[in-house]
Amino acid sequence: MSDDIKNNVKEGAKIKENTVIENTEEKINYNERRKEDDKKANILCIISLLIMIIPNILVRIFEMKSSSMILLAAFGPLISYVIMFYARVRYPNNTFSKILMALYILGIIVAVIALCVTIQSCLNTPQSCPG
Repeated sequence: MSDDIKNNVKEGAKIKENTVIENTEEKINYNERRKEDDKKANILCIISLLIMIIPNILVRIFEMKSSSMILLAAFGPLISYVIMFYARVRYPNNTFSKILMALYILGIIVAVIALCVTIQSCLNTPQSCPG
């Protein structure tokens, strides 16, 4: 009986060794996939930032008044939000997309507050409003 117990213990140790090796390989594969996914998500987030920022800079600083630039400046944020949401859904663990989403939400909140302040100031003193 003691030989059977020793054999079972040895087989159990072999199974544990194999499981550790398989888990290590899975961890390595997961880490490689995670790095590749992070690179893809970071590229999407950079594209989203560029689409958000560049048209506005070109319109305001260089006074480019072509209709295509004005449309891009108007719809750039919308396109940018869509790309950011795609990155968040496709790569949910990416830190850059999480931070970018928080910044975009903060920007929307600031814009809504600025709009409310402008409306309130126009209601209080109509002379201060353009038009």
